[in-house]
Amino acid sequence: MRLNTAAATLLALGTVCVAHAEQSSRGIIGQERSSVEAYFLGSEVYFLSNDQSNALAVVTADGVVLLDAMSAGWSSAVLNTLQRVTYMPVTTIINTHAHEDHVGADPEYPGAVQIVIHENGSGRLARSTADKPVTTFSDRMPMTVGNRQLHLYYFGKGHTDSDVIVVIPDVRAAYV
Repeated sequence: MRLNTAAATLLALGTVCVAHAEQSSRGIIGQERSSVEAYFLGSEVYFLSNDQSNALAVVTADGVVLLDAMSAGWSSAVLNTLQRVTYMPVTTIINTHAHEDHVGADPEYPGAVQIVIHENGSGRLARSTADKPVTTFSDRMPMTVGNRQLHLYYFGKGHTDSDVIVVIPDVRAAYV
């Protein structure tokens, strides 16, 4: 069963990467070079890219769950792009690891945005997110935000010691 789950996760990740690489300009929302582009993946899920880093936006009944915040200075471009596809605010940021291109913009998002990160990466966030609620986990963490379920998994050290895989069951996708 675990082998099937792992295979399905890798297939979903490969599909997202291929969809991004092969996306034609007619499917892009927000095409300026200085902005973030959004690619509709289905079921209110958007792949976001600024040609330097990527994120995923999952729209829920309670707000947007952002998987990775991008580098410092990019929150305005992300929010401008999201305003084109939803009126919901960003309420949760799940960081897939603690490198700057994933967490740098965390403190820039307005309001009481909940930040979620693996416990190994939390120390690297402490300096920049002092005014935001931070939730950590060790091996796995199920989340329900609005009407969406997300499952966060840590399988051990990979690219960093805090790599997280986020599975979105209702769209059969995973994000790393």
